[in-house]
Amino acid sequence: MTLLLLLLAGSVYLLESLQTGSSTAEKSEFTKGINNYNDKTQIAAADYFINAKLLADKKIVEADTKIIWRNTTAFPANEIHLNLLLNAFKSSNTILGEEINLPDESKTHFEISSIKINGTESELIYYSPTGVGKLDSTVAKIELQKNIEPGDSLEIDFNYSFKIPKSIKNVGYASGGGFYFISEWYPKIGVFAKGEWKIYPYYPYAGVYSGYANYNVNIDVPIDFTADATADSFTKAEAGDRIEYNFILKNEIDFAWFAAKDFHKTEYEFINVEQKRVEVIIYSQPRDSEKHGRYYEAINNSLKYLEENFGGYNSSRIILLDVPRTSSSQDLSYPNLITIKSGLISPIELLEPEKVITHMAAEQYFKYDISLNTAEENWLGTGIAEYVSSKILQRYYPAEEVYFKLISNVPIPGLIFASYNEIPIIYTLGSFELPEAFRNISQLTKHDYVGSMADKSYTFPDKNSAYINSVVKPSLMLVSLERYLGYKETITLLSKYYHSYKNNYADGNKFWNTLQLNTSEDMKWFIKNIYELDARFDYRVKEIEKTGRSNYKIFLERVGDGIFKTELEVYTTRDTIKLKWDGKAKWKIFELESEDEIVAAHLDPDRKNVFDINYANNSFTIKANYSGALSLSVRWLFWVQNALMVLGSIG
Repeated sequence: MTLLLLLLAGSVYLLESLQTGSSTAEKSEFTKGINNYNDKTQIAAADYFINAKLLADKKIVEADTKIIWRNTTAFPANEIHLNLLLNAFKSSNTILGEEINLPDESKTHFEISSIKINGTESELIYYSPTGVGKLDSTVAKIELQKNIEPGDSLEIDFNYSFKIPKSIKNVGYASGGGFYFISEWYPKIGVFAKGEWKIYPYYPYAGVYSGYANYNVNIDVPIDFTADATADSFTKAEAGDRIEYNFILKNEIDFAWFAAKDFHKTEYEFINVEQKRVEVIIYSQPRDSEKHGRYYEAINNSLKYLEENFGGYNSSRIILLDVPRTSSSQDLSYPNLITIKSGLISPIELLEPEKVITHMAAEQYFKYDISLNTAEENWLGTGIAEYVSSKILQRYYPAEEVYFKLISNVPIPGLIFASYNEIPIIYTLGSFELPEAFRNISQLTKHDYVGSMADKSYTFPDKNSAYINSVVKPSLMLVSLERYLGYKETITLLSKYYHSYKNNYADGNKFWNTLQLNTSEDMKWFIKNIYELDARFDYRVKEIEKTGRSNYKIFLERVGDGIFKTELEVYTTRDTIKLKWDGKAKWKIFELESEDEIVAAHLDPDRKNVFDINYANNSFTIKANYSGALSLSVRWLFWVQNALMVLGSIG
């Protein structure tokens, strides 16, 4: 088949081309097996002691959980509030179930046989805490017979079981058998602060708010399975035809685990800044084991960058799990655990696993080392991690180039304009280096979305709005901040924020206070326009008018409602004149006198405002040369005509 080569230039085309039989856990053994350099301050308000048994043939988990909760506040508590997140998968009538396709085989919920408070049988009262959405049994409370005063504690005991669903979202078994990923699987106590409980249902496009806790978890699996978890350390022992694991996790916000049959495991190590060893453990199906070295390199690069800029990694181990292709539990992070899903073909040029691995590694710092209310401010974890991930990729990998994919997986350098059954008909061949943050900029411009970053995450009405405001806009915000303040200054700000709130609670106000306290300029205008408002930015150079022999007027316009301080470069036949504009007015006229002819002007030449949705109108040239465009148009029509003839001859 004849391949038609079309050589095109222009950023417009580039943009368009991207589219329970276990032994009882010992309550006093939380420090056992944890390295001394594991810098986790003891601030946990709860201890979890969990015994779980995987009945693989029945796809059921039987469990009992004891929670010891301490009132670490100055206020008494007369209720205990709990998340039962697995109940979100109970039916299509839950808040989550209404937004995702929930087939019968993926439905599950807690089957609770007993609840006791300090040994006394108790009852769950289900309710909706936010008023957004319906009563879906993911949030419950227990009314106490007497107050838990500051400094006092109580014990809550649950006996329960649940059916493991067919893999959906972040939990379930993979079709074909032999793999189970278990999350949202235990009753989780809410956060009690300032005399109130902060707790949320399971929303489809937001996180949850969890307090720090210690975990001592026994997991009993069949002997032909390997289990691992979000743990700092573990031990295991065979007992007949089963294996009993004991996992210890200190001062973290969540606990997830998996069990796999016939998986390949490779162990590496990372030597941290204090010359201490961090275990790097990679699991996958055997057919993907040759990729383990590449996965390790991405983790190693990530930890090197993170430790260099933000300090030592907060555990003695990190796990990367390459889930089976029939599992939906990919692209997730939990404390000390990252999940990905490799493609059948995964060329290094596309950096597809690297993008996920570096992002999830950054979340270990900014989502788990800091306590966040991700139900309300998901951007603080995922958005900052997205930006830091881009810095890791820039440091250790070649600049990203644009490719089109042949037969879904094979990357070809260039741009594709027309195809038939994945066979390119019109395309360019060549290497096109993408500008920094280009893909997130294109996401911002091509997706409809509503809301601002300051809106509560659980209120976003759809996936696009949640993704844009939680990932895309926060990462681009930091790109703009970097271009405005400088790279070193921006990374220093992030480091100060991280160290100020590591092992503690942070929110958006604390993040912005860190910015304000550590910059010489008042950045309230930046915070208001990019964070607080649902603003659209569009500045343009409308016109350059010659009003005399050496006099000129340059007309600037703020088309959008967003305000951003900017610069204007005016080009003469001999020199460049640089001017500043606060960007507040709807228009601005600069009157200039120049003996040298002014030929062009460019607004925001360094593109500090990456939110400008139409950067093409930021420049204006007095004398345009149309011959190149005319020639290009004639050649474009020629190739389109020939392409239509070829397409018309196919079936």
